[in-house]
Amino acid sequence: MHCLKYQAIIAPDGIISHLYRPVEGRIHDSAVWTESGMSDILNAHTYAPDGSLLQVYGDPVYGINEHLISPFGGAFIRHDERE
Repeated sequence: MHCLKYQAIIAPDGIISHLYRPVEGRIHDSAVWTESGMSDILNAHTYAPDGSLLQVYGDPVYGINEHLISPFGGAFIRHDERE
């Protein structure tokens, strides 16, 4: 089977604000994230007019940094993680 996948960032109003080109489906999502240069784009452009930090909510595979947040992964979430 052959497939393509895309990496997209969608605003709360449903507008696609970023769409990275098609990549082979076998490539891991975190590799696509790195290849897209999205971390650099977020560092340059994700600040509110008052200078406060804005963040993107993503899949747990992407990890967490100052511009990217994600839920805890795994089937069992500890109480402190749930809080």
